[in-house]
Amino acid sequence: MAQRRSAFEKAFRNVWATGDTGVSLIHMTMPSHSDELIAKLYNKTMVADVADVKQDVKKSWNNDRKIKWDIYRHKLVMISSDDRIADVIEEVATFMARFKEPIPFDLVVTPLATGSKEYIEWVKL
Repeated sequence: MAQRRSAFEKAFRNVWATGDTGVSLIHMTMPSHSDELIAKLYNKTMVADVADVKQDVKKSWNNDRKIKWDIYRHKLVMISSDDRIADVIEEVATFMARFKEPIPFDLVVTPLATGSKEYIEWVKL
């Protein structure tokens, strides 16, 4: 394994970043209205890339010791620079709170440890 890693790093060190990238992956699920939220995040340059999975997403969570199921959800996978993560979280929370009954949402941020140098630089811009 060490040999394979060394060979990879030697061949791709000029195009592949390692270590702190300053870019994170954001996962969340939400009911409909994802197009409106995505547009807000793009317009405010908070995210660089979004994948919106609109089919076969089933979400469950524990609510007062009862499992709740929601089968009408979208899964969003977004990329943002680390300096915009707090803005993204605030925007999502504000967006979800505006409904008559606030919509539960989950949001997880995972820092990227590696990736294409060009892509990472593009996301930061």
